[in-house]
Amino acid sequence: MQKNRKLQIERRWRAGKWKTVTPVAQILLKGKWLEQAGFEAGHQVDVEVCQGQLVLRAIGLSVLAG
Repeated sequence: MQKNRKLQIERRWRAGKWKTVTPVAQILLKGKWLEQAGFEAGHQVDVEVCQGQLVLRAIGLSVLAG
C-alpha cells in the first residue's frame, strides 16, 4: 500500500446565521486505501490538530493494518 497521498485542499461555502456565507477549507478523503489502513465506513476517527499537520486515528482499532 502506498504510504503517502497528495490531496487538494478545497474551498467550500458554509451558510451561517442571518443568511451569511463563509468560506471554509475542506479535505475529502476517499478510496479503498482507507479501508486497507483500518478506516471503515461508519466508524469514528480521532483527529489530532497541530500546526501544518493532521493525524488521523481510527477509534477502537486494536491492530493497525500493515
